[in-house]
Amino acid sequence: NHFIGGKPLQHDHLFLLGHIRSGRTPEQKQDLLAQLLQALADAAAAPRNALWIYLNELPPTHMVEFGHTLPQPGTETAWFNGLPPEDRGLMERIGR
Repeated sequence: NHFIGGKPLQHDHLFLLGHIRSGRTPEQKQDLLAQLLQALADAAAAPRNALWIYLNELPPTHMVEFGHTLPQPGTETAWFNGLPPEDRGLMERIGR
């Protein structure tokens, strides 16, 4: 349940909270929001005015995925190539 002004919302809404690495430009974040909005609207068959999306930026050094601290933006390829082969393989299989 969500509240506005101390009162429960009286109609259905979907809330999406996404944690992302900091370092993206404002334009990249706007594009990401637009893509998330469209994907959520399509998946839920919901009107856009029922959707609330929040992006929470975290420094890459505050995030661990697949057992590894995430890289700074722009260094992803070098980071990925430096991972142990079994972790690279796992990530590649998931991405297919």
